[in-house]
Amino acid sequence: MPTVLVVAAWVSLAVHASVLTWIDARTHRLPNMWVAWCTVLGVVLLGLAGWIAGDLTAFTRGLMAGTGAALLFLVVHLCGGMGMGDVKYSWVLGFYLGTLSVDTAWWGLWVSFALAAAVVVALRVARRSRRGRRIPFGPYMTIGTAIASTAFVLT
Repeated sequence: MPTVLVVAAWVSLAVHASVLTWIDARTHRLPNMWVAWCTVLGVVLLGLAGWIAGDLTAFTRGLMAGTGAALLFLVVHLCGGMGMGDVKYSWVLGFYLGTLSVDTAWWGLWVSFALAAAVVVALRVARRSRRGRRIPFGPYMTIGTAIASTAFVLT
């Protein structure tokens, strides 16, 4: 794959994810415009990179991983466990991680849930939280993605 396009896509994700994490931590919202731009830039840049290289395998795998992640998050949303912004953001992160590997995408999701659960348990034990309190999940999704993608690069 053309390295410049791949690097540009991942830099775009880093910028968008940083802003989305900051916004979600303060407002419990993931603005559609930021998620949409992150999605469009990722799909265009990584799709173009695959097309130029003549191999759309990673791109297709990313599309499938993103869709799988969004479906999983949609089920959680329908059960009242998270907002629709998290569902849309999960597609983007699943897509990016899926271009690396399906395992990386699922590890990213798992780490996100594990980190959020650990924080909730710690808050409950410290009696700083009550049942039903909502936490912004976007920051944990971003951290899970950073950990999974870094682990992929280092292995």
